[in-house]
Amino acid sequence: AEPARPAMYGIGLKVADYPPHSILEVNDLRDENNRSIKTATRKDDVLEAINDVSVRDLSIEQLELYVFGPKDTTVSLLMVSKETQRPYYIRALRHIPISFALGISLTLKRPFQVQRVDELLDAQNNNVNHLVEPGDIVEAFNGMSVAELAIRPVQDIIFGPIDSIVNLTLRSVRTNSTYEVAVKRHLPSVSWQRWEEYGGMTQDAGSSVVSSGIENAAESEGMEGGNVVGFGNDDVTGEFI
Repeated sequence: AEPARPAMYGIGLKVADYPPHSILEVNDLRDENNRSIKTATRKDDVLEAINDVSVRDLSIEQLELYVFGPKDTTVSLLMVSKETQRPYYIRALRHIPISFALGISLTLKRPFQVQRVDELLDAQNNNVNHLVEPGDIVEAFNGMSVAELAIRPVQDIIFGPIDSIVNLTLRSVRTNSTYEVAVKRHLPSVSWQRWEEYGGMTQDAGSSVVSSGIENAAESEGMEGGNVVGFGNDDVTGEFI
């Protein structure tokens, strides 16, 4: 199996999904000393570069590759003021835990059926979409029967720490037989949420996820893991990073 990547953290900004990546909301922006710098940028200012890499032509998924990284490391943001058109820099702390997701959609009520298969990867990063069909029913995950537990399919099955493996037991809608697959949580939860709203990865024209590419240049030694929870209440116009 491929080694699990360290837990990923964001910086607390909401930016537009498509270029120009304007600031939609300043949630919890902090400097390298963990002090709030919410007033350092304004809504509608434009994010031009991250660590001196231009993001003018990048999709939101490509942009995330440069923002997300190990806890308590920093990232340099080049911004342009909407009011003055002058550039300015911000150094922001990565401190917001980001959850990751399986590339699959499930119904929210029992029986938990597969609605859509977007991008399922196994522990070796092989695409295994062909193993699961829409309509198949999840009967257990990680050895726990969904019939015996109060399950929230998104929070408990789909979302979790980056690269964590989920062992699913499913019942085939075609053959009525059960089968097992082991798949990893590799997609940022914000990307998964947008795919839900668009009706799937193939319907999201701006999507260009590189599943194994969220690896930041910062060193991962001394990383803290723990429970990771992402941002909720996202919409199709922007994402929290």
